[in-house]
Amino acid sequence: DGMMIAAGAELKGDEAPILYWDPRAPAAPVRAHASTHSDDVTVLHFSRTSGASRVLLSASSDGLLSLSNADEEDEDEAVVHVANWGCSIAQAGWMPGGSGVWASSDMETFSTWSCELDPRASLDVRGPSLDTGQAQWVTDYIIGCHTSERNGLSVFVGSNEGDSALVRSTHWEQGAVNWELERMFVGAHTGVIRSVLWDEQVSDLVSSRFIYLIQTRTTFSLPAARMRSCMHGHVLL
Repeated sequence: DGMMIAAGAELKGDEAPILYWDPRAPAAPVRAHASTHSDDVTVLHFSRTSGASRVLLSASSDGLLSLSNADEEDEDEAVVHVANWGCSIAQAGWMPGGSGVWASSDMETFSTWSCELDPRASLDVRGPSLDTGQAQWVTDYIIGCHTSERNGLSVFVGSNEGDSALVRSTHWEQGAVNWELERMFVGAHTGVIRSVLWDEQVSDLVSSRFIYLIQTRTTFSLPAARMRSCMHGHVLL
């Protein structure tokens, strides 16, 4: 609702707290939850699903995914659900409509979880290769995920050569995920891509290697296997 800001901290001493602020009175945090995680907090995302309380998804280098009541004053009562993935978590987020949670690790593994953080799928994104007949793709690492009510969950993956691809699956609730290659973005970068931002409304995709090097590409719905020159590369649909 825009009336709360959450921030996670690195581990200092024995604590890696999650701090909450009211933006109308930002001089000091309104509360802190210091027992949710035991290592650096790497992810914080509020749920967009309306409810009686604000639910915060958090993840950490300690391998834990947690769902917390951000309005709870007693930090010992704040955690609603918790799951231990057993590996350092680099990214995480909500599935479309708040139907679950996705997460990725520092080891290029990917997982999905229920709303109560029961495990669904867990896999290594680096295999197998994907082949559409017109193009072949091999993933080296995860860049990030994109969610929308229209298209569900999409995963942006990259190659060490600097190319990226958008992959999807319609079977997130199953133990084995069947990836489908949606499209490829080639020629825009050399080296590892750090982040992407996709604006579906205007069909713009912004990707970057480093914080000071940002490249923009515009994509449109084109016939399959047709190549189109863009501002800084090509899109293969």
